[in-house]
Amino acid sequence: MRTKVACEFQIPPPSDDKFTNSIYSVCFSPDGMNILVAVGDRIFFYNAKTLEYEDSVRGHKGEVYCVAFSKDGLRFASGSADKTVVIWSINKEGLLRYNHKDPIQFLAYNPVLNSLISLTDGDFGLWTLDQSNVIKHDLPSKGLSADWSPDGQLLAIGLFNGTVLLRDKNGGKLAELMKSVSPIWTVQFCPKKFDTTDNTLAIGSWDEKLSIYNIAGGKSFTQIGVDKKLGFDPLSISYF
Repeated sequence: MRTKVACEFQIPPPSDDKFTNSIYSVCFSPDGMNILVAVGDRIFFYNAKTLEYEDSVRGHKGEVYCVAFSKDGLRFASGSADKTVVIWSINKEGLLRYNHKDPIQFLAYNPVLNSLISLTDGDFGLWTLDQSNVIKHDLPSKGLSADWSPDGQLLAIGLFNGTVLLRDKNGGKLAELMKSVSPIWTVQFCPKKFDTTDNTLAIGSWDEKLSIYNIAGGKSFTQIGVDKKLGFDPLSISYF
């Protein structure tokens, strides 16, 4: 399938000389009406239909590396180089801030449960609405990517050392795959479950390969077919 540029827009200049105009993360709201754009230490809001600038918020002292919307659209989260995660209401009010020991690399909301994973260089945290504390789990290597299974019960985490970790919804260890000597820059579950016990996981690594795995019963990795040589380093995967 061929794609074409439907539209484009220019981001305003940075608010401070110490920040760049680099865009680290972009995401749609669940209803498709708004776009969040992380630029410097700010988060910009754009109307997805008109591409008009609507507003911006600032809640970090460092560059914002990642943004994510909750699946119900009532909250969004931002993670920064300042080692903090901020959870915001849809009205752009800061609801909660929590800290890690390292910069925040990735955020992902559970598609079913009210929980959020925050991924850093040395650990990952799980925030939920019904717990007062954020539970932290150590990582053996820098965390780069993460995704939840469609039923919200499984969590896949891609690491810099080429490993993919499989955890349960509470962060408990299930399985581990040494996929490559290259960093696992992107992991993505297929959003459609074809079976009640199996999930399909796509993995993109910095050896220019795309791999597809079946997660049988949430306990093991079984590769489907062979690695596909892409000819480029995949930075993200997204399903229609």
